[in-house]
Amino acid sequence: MIRRSRFTRRRYNGYTLLEMLITLIVSSILAGIAIPSLSSLLSSNRMTVSVNEFIAALYLARSEAIKRGQTVSICPSLDQSTCITTRDWKRGWIVFVEANQNSRRDADEQLIRVFGQKKNTMSLRSSRRPPVSFQHHGRSPGSNATFTFCDNRGVGAARAVILSNSGRYRVARTKTNGNALDCGKPG
Repeated sequence: MIRRSRFTRRRYNGYTLLEMLITLIVSSILAGIAIPSLSSLLSSNRMTVSVNEFIAALYLARSEAIKRGQTVSICPSLDQSTCITTRDWKRGWIVFVEANQNSRRDADEQLIRVFGQKKNTMSLRSSRRPPVSFQHHGRSPGSNATFTFCDNRGVGAARAVILSNSGRYRVARTKTNGNALDCGKPG
């Protein structure tokens, strides 16, 4: 028969202070590695959303022009009612029926949709003066344009929506000659 001494050690379930500190240190290191990647992922997603929203506006303008049999334009706007003649589109843009072809929205021209200001650090600028107009057959003559989206990550992360006279677009990461996109100040 084995006798148990009253001095035998009891086993406790749980963690020691040392185990807790090691776990905390390893977790901190992993979080330090993951946070920059998460930040880059969020910036990339914001860029994608902004580009897709602009493409949706182009699609809307083109399809409305075809459906209505009239010219429909898209232009940057400060007040979500009238066009401005800057190449900076960050403050938002409007899609409207352009009845008199005067390159601006008049009070009697129907406003189709308003796209509000971009609140993140994104910039959006055009290579040409607005507006971009789509005719009743869906073409956009004289509207060859490049719309460049930039954020705080610089030209390496920039995107461009390139619109052709046929009314079609493509998304690019570089200029047609292979050079980096321009993220300079809007003109």
